[in-house]
Amino acid sequence: MNYKKLLGLAAATILSTSANAAMFVFDDTSDTETKFVSSIDFGDFEVTAGYTNGLNLGNAGSFSKTTNTFAGEVYWDTNPANGGLGLTSPLNSSDGLDSNFQNNAGSDEVLFFEFDTSTILDTVWFNGSHKDLVTADRNNNIYDGGDALFNIFASADGIDYTSVFSPASNGHYQQAPIDRDYLTTGVDMGYMYYAVASTGWGSHSSYVEKISYNAVSEPATLALLGLGVLGLGAARRRSAK
Repeated sequence: MNYKKLLGLAAATILSTSANAAMFVFDDTSDTETKFVSSIDFGDFEVTAGYTNGLNLGNAGSFSKTTNTFAGEVYWDTNPANGGLGLTSPLNSSDGLDSNFQNNAGSDEVLFFEFDTSTILDTVWFNGSHKDLVTADRNNNIYDGGDALFNIFASADGIDYTSVFSPASNGHYQQAPIDRDYLTTGVDMGYMYYAVASTGWGSHSSYVEKISYNAVSEPATLALLGLGVLGLGAARRRSAK
């Protein structure tokens, strides 16, 4: 194999490593329901839950986990069908992901995803009230009460989170799921920390049904791979002399 082919192989390896897509489905009736837990470890990532007090994350471009949220408990609801991940607490018996914690319009519920490595969270799917799609009034006005809206945030340190969406003309960052089903983040760089917030003006019981994500190759690993290719090329040139 010549040196150019070695470089091509290295590039292909880098691309395949950085494009290693994965999907996790939380709405799986073959799994055991998990209720009232502080966190759930799903292998590649861990999920915790929280809720804000006096901060509506629908029109927030950023927030602090330590300052703006209180800890809740994760509720993994797989039975009946059309469930998924939500939030609950001793103060709130609801098990879904709701925009009004304890019926408080200024308190949004949030799920935090902490990945083991730098990751691109690509798509988040939702459902609502144990139905296939989230609630909506179907009049093309996503800012009506009762519509299920969401905001997705990314963080470099797990404390300070910034919305992945650009604000609309009215200043709101929240989004209505496409086809009442999913949102794509548009993130093009890796983070270890993400937050999915349930927003809007009316109460709705939604769930995070599944996510798709891509692990991002570590720079050190890619550097070592590059050095290895260069070393092979140098060794080949010496042996040819």
